[in-house]
Amino acid sequence: MEALSRFVVKHRRSIIIFFLAIAILNTFLTSQLKLEYDLTKYLPNESNTSKGVAIMRNEFGLNGSAQAMVKANNIDEALAIKQKLLNIDGVSAVVFTDEYTQAIQLGAFTQEQINKMHFKDGYARYIIAFDEDDYSNKTNNAVKQLYDTLGEDAFLSGSAINVYFTRNGSYDDVINIVLAIIPVFFLILFLMLDTWLEPIIIIFVMVIALIITLGTSAISGSLSFMSLICLVILLFAISMDYSIFLLHRFAEEKKNGLDLIDAMTAAVKASFSTLLASCLTTVAGMLSLVIMKYKIGYDIGFVLAKGVALNLLACLTLLPSIILVLNKSIEKTRHKRLFLKMEGFSKGVLKNKFVILAIFLILVVPAFYGQNKTEFLYGGSVLSASSGTRVYKDTVKINEIFGVNEPLVILVPNTSPEKEYKISNEFKKHEEVGSVQGLYAAINPSFPLALIPEDYKNYLISDNYSRIILNLKHAGENPETFALIEDIKKIVGTEYDNNFYLLGESAAAYDIKNVSSKDYLYVNIVCVVSIFIILALTFKKLLLPILLILVIQSAIWVNMAIPYFTNMPIIFIGYIVVSSLQLGATIDYAILLTTNYLAERKHKNKTESIIHALNISIQSILTSAGVLTACGFLAGLISQISGIAELATLVGRGALLSCIAVIVVLPCILYVFDRKKEINK
Repeated sequence: MEALSRFVVKHRRSIIIFFLAIAILNTFLTSQLKLEYDLTKYLPNESNTSKGVAIMRNEFGLNGSAQAMVKANNIDEALAIKQKLLNIDGVSAVVFTDEYTQAIQLGAFTQEQINKMHFKDGYARYIIAFDEDDYSNKTNNAVKQLYDTLGEDAFLSGSAINVYFTRNGSYDDVINIVLAIIPVFFLILFLMLDTWLEPIIIIFVMVIALIITLGTSAISGSLSFMSLICLVILLFAISMDYSIFLLHRFAEEKKNGLDLIDAMTAAVKASFSTLLASCLTTVAGMLSLVIMKYKIGYDIGFVLAKGVALNLLACLTLLPSIILVLNKSIEKTRHKRLFLKMEGFSKGVLKNKFVILAIFLILVVPAFYGQNKTEFLYGGSVLSASSGTRVYKDTVKINEIFGVNEPLVILVPNTSPEKEYKISNEFKKHEEVGSVQGLYAAINPSFPLALIPEDYKNYLISDNYSRIILNLKHAGENPETFALIEDIKKIVGTEYDNNFYLLGESAAAYDIKNVSSKDYLYVNIVCVVSIFIILALTFKKLLLPILLILVIQSAIWVNMAIPYFTNMPIIFIGYIVVSSLQLGATIDYAILLTTNYLAERKHKNKTESIIHALNISIQSILTSAGVLTACGFLAGLISQISGIAELATLVGRGALLSCIAVIVVLPCILYVFDRKKEINK
């Protein structure tokens, strides 16, 4: 690494210019980055939802939808409101009581059924269709106009509403989270370093790495909004350690009598292997996500791994270059650095080692059980429509007045009117199906198609497919809804085998659940094995990597069991991402403590080695864990998207639990499992 170190020092001004040029280019590219909000696009191409969406788009067109409920004294007032909604740019149709004339004539509905669905207890309910799909800019703007037109007293729900809040909430989240965490970074860096200017330089370098990460993502296509928020929350917190380590090493080399240039050359050279090993374990945890069949894992894992790698590159090249160029200014901003004295804590841990290990074992067993029993949520609606959000409250109010109406579209080949008629009648008998809309749900197969109004016919059949629209009495992600989906699949399957498709939020969540159910096992195996290999090569031992992974894995189990014991379901993608991230990122705490312990153990006994290793490691561990914990909890408090807030809270709590496990439990494990002959004082 001598050549790299000298190259960086020699060409420091050129390196700064290069990074600034790349950052300017990537700033432009970042402005072109397309954020993806449709989580079903990450399902495999062979999944029911992916195939069904493609067929629906080709055969019928793919239109966004929503429902709105407003107070209305009479039908005339409700019809006047309907006209206002039709005047909104982006709205293609508004279904109200006057739209069912043909369906009533055909016997599909009675007037009493129509009133129950659309006008009841002084409220009017409208089903709104948009020109484009739920995720388009035009639909997003139309939803905004809906709120402006209907006012704050209106109640709106549906897929387009969920996307609207997720989309606007994620943009606000990024801004608010960055504004909140940068002061936290600055404060921690200020305490850990001994100048005012170095924290600003470190944050600047990390921002450059973030811009390059986002810009290169724009080149490759779109990026999930979840990946963007994870990147903002985690990248700074995970990568800050690299900069602190390098600057501490630089200060040590200067204290050893080296001049500025030689000190930085020595610091970069000496830091490289340590920082690379730390980076590799983190990247290994993140890249384990790319094997998921549910490709949101690839999206999140790859961009996070790329961001960490770019941060390491910037830390080893751009940061030293700026420090050397601005050294005179930096020296003018020196202040006293914080030092933590933890000898009493270290002795207390060792004194109570067997009690600590007993408590650890008592906690691990129920934690392992609980994390296996945690209830998961899978669909995109859980991100914006969970308990406490406006969408959730509006949906509950609409359901109170008009009952649950969860739309589910069934696409079947239009080759057999008799089969459609048969399954439609089966659905009408089903207690958990509120209504059935389909061409042969209303008429007998022998009825002449020429007598059916063309608009009504085109709405329900195409050249190749028929669509049957069910309104389910169960909504959301719960065992009852998934059991109902399975019942529907059995009914349709008796006539069409596997040649049919289900579309809707419940069907998409069901699909995601089935696709990703085995992902966690595979991801966890790949993550643990890859990190084990890195640790085995680092320590050249087999038992030690197992012990270190066990300590962090136990903290993960506790973290993921808390939702089970508090009866709080969590979003599955958050569970799998945080599990991999917590192992990959916080194993560094265990590596640092163990490395220092082994170094001390060469010339000290176990007790002295543990105490000294903790004393020299704990400040770095608390700094790293403190940043990740603060960022996670802050983002959890700030985020307007409940799924993201939940994920961020898991990150913050996971970092805290890993920190406690490393500084309290790991020293006891090292002491007990160290069978090396004791060295006398």
